[in-house]
Amino acid sequence: MTLPKKVLALLSPAERRRAYGLLGMILVMAFLDVVGVASIMPFMAVLANPAVVETNPWLAAAYAGLGFTQPESFLFFLGVLVFAALVLSIAFKALTTWALLRFTHLRNYSLSRRLVGAFLHCFDRSAQQRFAHTQATAVIAPYFPRHALDNPTEQAVMEAVHALSYEITLILIALRLTTVHACDRQG
Repeated sequence: MTLPKKVLALLSPAERRRAYGLLGMILVMAFLDVVGVASIMPFMAVLANPAVVETNPWLAAAYAGLGFTQPESFLFFLGVLVFAALVLSIAFKALTTWALLRFTHLRNYSLSRRLVGAFLHCFDRSAQQRFAHTQATAVIAPYFPRHALDNPTEQAVMEAVHALSYEITLILIALRLTTVHACDRQG
């Protein structure tokens, strides 16, 4: 199985649809980048030589079709058009970047949640409660108000508890990964 197929197998159907939507956004973003860069060329040509408005058939058609009488006003129009194309391209790029970051962070969360859920499914209720307590300590401990941990002894104890909970989590995940087939056959 190839890597893209493995990645798609990890996603739910709704997540796959979102991924394909993001792919579409990336393609539109690439097209808008090309349009933004390509729009600079006619503007630069008219800026360098205003007489090109009469010699270039495309620019002459736009010049006459839009009803311009002076090359300077057409140059200003082209400048506004280039600016608008670049702003649109940058705005869509920002939107696409935000959507990509949001998608990846939410997929990280959902995959982590599914992994922990499958991991906890293999244990009895008391082991699940012990694991949940360890995780709660690891998550809550760094967010205690500083005045609660002013004592160096308390700080050392909390750091030790945090490190221990991290190590226990790694051991339990490794244990789950090595026994995943055994748990699946039992359930």
